[in-house]
Amino acid sequence: MSNLVKKLILGTVQLGLEYGVNNQTGKPNKEAAFRILKIAHRKGIKIIDTADAYGNVNEIIGEFNKLNPSIHFDIITKFKIIEKFDYSYFLSTFVKLLETLNVKYIHCYMFHDFSNVMSSSEVFVALKELKSNQKIGNVGVSVYDNVEFEKAIENQEIDIIQLPYNLLDNDCQRLELLRLAKRNGKQIHTRSVFLQGLFFKEIDTFSGKLSSLVPYCSMLNDVAVSNGISISRLAMGYALTNKYIDNVLFGVETEEQLIDNVDSNAIEIDLSVRNEVNKIRVKEIELLNPSNWK
Repeated sequence: MSNLVKKLILGTVQLGLEYGVNNQTGKPNKEAAFRILKIAHRKGIKIIDTADAYGNVNEIIGEFNKLNPSIHFDIITKFKIIEKFDYSYFLSTFVKLLETLNVKYIHCYMFHDFSNVMSSSEVFVALKELKSNQKIGNVGVSVYDNVEFEKAIENQEIDIIQLPYNLLDNDCQRLELLRLAKRNGKQIHTRSVFLQGLFFKEIDTFSGKLSSLVPYCSMLNDVAVSNGISISRLAMGYALTNKYIDNVLFGVETEEQLIDNVDSNAIEIDLSVRNEVNKIRVKEIELLNPSNWK
């Protein structure tokens, strides 16, 4: 098993929802989802990422855990505070979450929305209680841009920061803050390694706002071709070989995608190739956030 595989986190949004701009197979059925989880564990992936917002994936994971007691994953799961924070409700909801997932402990309980970090100081009191009772190991937050990233770095209560990072949302956009985060003792998890499947989409099918990304994706394809590697290997290798990144989250729709990503793509790429990617600077930075594609 490659040491880089140990850095991988399996994202499970595709197991609960039809997700991704290039999703061509839809949501896998429960049996297929179970096979994906089994293969992931066998391949050496020990962490999975989930959220309340990912359809019925928590129920799927919970049933999988019940049926496979010998298979253990560390779980990262995200929560949202929809209305005014209620201490008792928050803790009771967490207890129900443990029951749904069929676990006694959460590796990281993560704010799904950075705005919730600032909503109430009481939430951190509740999170400290969960930590002291050994129900969670880490407090995390998912961020979407460098403004949120920098504020998360400054927050001493945050242990893990999850952020987008990929071939276009690259070192030109993130490197200095990644260095700062590590100096401040933060664990860094990155997501959107394939930019929601955009890197696999045929360029001549880009339309609307995505048309502005055509020149950059064309440059990425040129880098991949000139170095004799696939765009998927380039994307995965680029994130995995960044020394400031602790873990890289990726998602799959099929067993075949999972096997290919682990066996073929979790491979180190040369520094010279990284440097070629780092020459690509997207000016339309708002388009690095898929929510702005519509």
